[in-house]
Amino acid sequence: MLPCQAFHVVIYWNHNKVVIICSEAKGISAMTLEVEVKFYCSDFQGIRRSLRDLGAFFLHASFESNLVFDTPDYRLRKESMLLRLRSTGSQGGILCLKRPPSDAQPDDVKAWEELETPVDRSDEMRRLFLALGYILSFSYEKMREEWELAGCRVCLDILPFGRFVEIEGERQAIFDLAERLGIAECSRTVKNYHELNREYRARNNLAPDDSFVFSEPDKSRLIESCSGIC
Repeated sequence: MLPCQAFHVVIYWNHNKVVIICSEAKGISAMTLEVEVKFYCSDFQGIRRSLRDLGAFFLHASFESNLVFDTPDYRLRKESMLLRLRSTGSQGGILCLKRPPSDAQPDDVKAWEELETPVDRSDEMRRLFLALGYILSFSYEKMREEWELAGCRVCLDILPFGRFVEIEGERQAIFDLAERLGIAECSRTVKNYHELNREYRARNNLAPDDSFVFSEPDKSRLIESCSGIC
């Protein structure tokens, strides 16, 4: 995924259809195609050793709080779109829009068209969406540790229901890097974390809940651990 740029994002309804305009100073901007695969792998220490041995560049570790907005009739969800506001501890955050790709993609990877832009004041942006009539559809949290290697972004993710290694990049580069990291034989999935949360709750006879957040003690522990990862 390309670095964040400054965009104006306008979302409105026209004849019962969601319309998105993404613009910057020089005109309409194309959305970035994000391609990724998740691997079920909890041995983060082993993965870190492999990343360092291969010369990977450590980017950062952060605790993410995410708010997902929708229309009152859940039109974005019905069109398989996601409007997300992410905060990582400071006042600012990242506003992101995801939607299915316009062109067919291989079924062994997860692909989204994505547009994201930094926002200076996350709380003000949240209030703005609510004032415009959007609703908070659900919220979720995760601890994410990011590395860069061989043109791919490697994310070590801790969620309330498990640990995953997500690799984002070109399709073949993803599978080549998984081989080099020794996780190619691990089970993998192209489902998103929202789908995996629903499966986890059903498998464990838990009441349905689209949100997935940590307990306060676990959240505090994870936030403290960010500074010790390098």
